[in-house]
Amino acid sequence: MMEWEQRQNRWVQQKYPWLTQVLSAWELTPTYAAIEGSVCRIKCHRGKWWVLKRMEERDRAEFIGALLTQLSQYQLTPPAIRTKYGDNVAYWFDGYYYLMPLIRGKEGANHKLSDVSLAAQRLALFHRYARQLSLPRFQGDNFPTLSNRLQQYQEVCHPDINKMEHTQARLEAADFLYRAQSRLANFPRYQLAELERQAIEGETVRHGHFHCGQVMKEHRSAFIVHWEEASIGVQLLDLSDFCYKVLTKNKWQPEYYLAILNGYQDILPLSDSEKAFLEQTLLLPIELERGLASKKSEKKKGKQLEKVFADAIEAENRKLNCLAAAKGEPLPRNESKKERKASKEEKEPKETRESKETKKTKKEKKAKKNVTEKQTSQKKKTTEPQKDKTPNKSNETKQPKNN
Repeated sequence: MMEWEQRQNRWVQQKYPWLTQVLSAWELTPTYAAIEGSVCRIKCHRGKWWVLKRMEERDRAEFIGALLTQLSQYQLTPPAIRTKYGDNVAYWFDGYYYLMPLIRGKEGANHKLSDVSLAAQRLALFHRYARQLSLPRFQGDNFPTLSNRLQQYQEVCHPDINKMEHTQARLEAADFLYRAQSRLANFPRYQLAELERQAIEGETVRHGHFHCGQVMKEHRSAFIVHWEEASIGVQLLDLSDFCYKVLTKNKWQPEYYLAILNGYQDILPLSDSEKAFLEQTLLLPIELERGLASKKSEKKKGKQLEKVFADAIEAENRKLNCLAAAKGEPLPRNESKKERKASKEEKEPKETRESKETKKTKKEKKAKKNVTEKQTSQKKKTTEPQKDKTPNKSNETKQPKNN
């Protein structure tokens, strides 16, 4: 090692004394380190950069280490480096660590159709190859997520909408809740249970937190990163989460949904029942749950509740339009602003309508009075004679003549 590398190594030992002992399992000497949460970026001798990740559980660390080493054969992930003892994971008193080379590339963008289709293809490749892997038994904490979420959605779909001030908002909220409850009642739980059973028996692996930002483009290759939430689970839920994240950021434009489906099905085709299941997961009342779970909705129970339901109804309309356009079906009819106003006026009682009409007539009369007063004042100003600025002769003092 050079002198400056030795100096940098001493600095790392003083700042992170545990790091050199962990890296000794890979026979590496660090010259620079930057730690962000459970991820540590390391520069070692000869200028090579590495990523060291920490896990608290041994089962999860061994599972992810074995997953990465096997997926690296298909060039889906950078290879996880084995220790000098031949293990995937190194142990230290505060957790378990695995090492990977740092990827120098760009993250995929959710607003670019090319990046979206590339991410969908990479996800399909991962799902296809993950069925052939031999991994240590690890189910993970996030396996029965959707079955638990369905119960949460059912509990959320019973808020007290009588706290709303406007009758029209209450009616729209009641209609939305009826549609959401009917969708939850008709949700194919038998299909979900079958998919979960197949995932457990076949040990199919899902990423757990997939989106375009998890795909790093480097030269002509693209790697999937951030495998901390990977576990055995239903792979179709990776696709539904990916669709929801991309489509919400792009306001549910159908071309993004088609880009995801086409990119995924080029490698791993979907059956009609799987497509229907995917659509039903996208139509779940996620926006309502998030809006009611926020702290702001607890403080203002009237207007804030109306806003939460208005956002959820708008999101539902966008979802239905997107799915219909992707299938080539006619778009569902949405009421315009004028029609909503007319329906509001019809549903309001006569007394409130009459009071509004009287208020309008009073305002119009006041506006007319103000206009006439302004016009008369302007006319008076123009007709008034201008005052002579020259002084009067009578007021002038007579000066004595000088002889």
